[in-house]
Amino acid sequence: MLVLGEVAIPENGVRLIQDQVVAYLNDSPIAGEGTLAIAESSVTWISRREGRGFSLSYPSIIMHAVCTDVSSFPHEHVLVVADAGRAEVQVAHQELQAGDGGEREEEESEDGNLILRFVPSDMSALDSIYKEMAECQELNPEEEDMEEDEDEEE
Repeated sequence: MLVLGEVAIPENGVRLIQDQVVAYLNDSPIAGEGTLAIAESSVTWISRREGRGFSLSYPSIIMHAVCTDVSSFPHEHVLVVADAGRAEVQVAHQELQAGDGGEREEEESEDGNLILRFVPSDMSALDSIYKEMAECQELNPEEEDMEEDEDEEE
């Protein structure tokens, strides 16, 4: 499970606020419905029920995409893959109460990445969420990318 913390919607550079978004870590919902805020510095999700959430800086986001194939996940969603080592979130493993006494589910992928899915109640918002994330990610290039650009200029 993802350990939710005290976060707030950023005050500056907010591009999009989408209410009624369920966040999933892998295939498990994190904490019901919440608010997703796409800002120039981060992607923040806050649970409506708990009032707590998480925030991802763009350098920790490896990729994001709109997924419309419901054969692998039951809802259309925005998929976000984040580097668990660079993300400012805490991940805890939990025992799932399965009918056979419980199985342990790994909440990170085998390569240490977090697989997050954002499912808005209004599916027409998928493209807007993706577009704003893409534009904001361009505003936050990796340090390595900036060094390569400087080397090319010289």
